[in-house]
Amino acid sequence: MSTKNLLKHIKVLTFDVHNVLLTVKNGAPNQYARLARQHLGIQSIDESLLRSNFVQAFRTLNTTHPGYGVNTNISSRQWWTLLIEYTF
Repeated sequence: MSTKNLLKHIKVLTFDVHNVLLTVKNGAPNQYARLARQHLGIQSIDESLLRSNFVQAFRTLNTTHPGYGVNTNISSRQWWTLLIEYTF
């Protein structure tokens, strides 16, 4: 199959950019805590608990919905929404 024909069949292309193309300054849990304080008015956030919850949520979702849900009928947006819900 030619490259041109192969490209016709591709509908979505995703990249796992974490620590490859970009990094999150101070880590994602730190950013989540900052955004919760800034946009949700949540001032009392235990960042070490948030970090622990984030790691556990990420592991759980990678087990229950590997590949950001590609084979379990959830969108990547739903996957990330679940991650945030489980983290908090």
